[in-house]
Amino acid sequence: MKLVIEQDEKDDILSKYNKDNTDNDLLSHLRRRYPFTSEKINDKDYVFLNIDDKNYFVESNKKHLVNKLYIYVSESFPNLSEGVIRRTIKKYIDMILNTK
Repeated sequence: MKLVIEQDEKDDILSKYNKDNTDNDLLSHLRRRYPFTSEKINDKDYVFLNIDDKNYFVESNKKHLVNKLYIYVSESFPNLSEGVIRRTIKKYIDMILNTK
């Protein structure tokens, strides 16, 4: 069974992240540095995020991935607050989940 999300639902999920609480430069950095892949295993699509040459499940692993990416990214973006960095990482993960 494949869960299909309508465009309105995708927009609604991403609408909670506005320009004031996320950073576009960090989002671009995340896209380039931490790519995602999608694989079909046993007739089900899974999305993986590549961090340090290891693939991590994105589904039901969001909190762990936010914490892991925060550790890697916070040193590269010292001018951003912790909240902005974490919300930008969450936005990136939600964008990945909405591409399925």
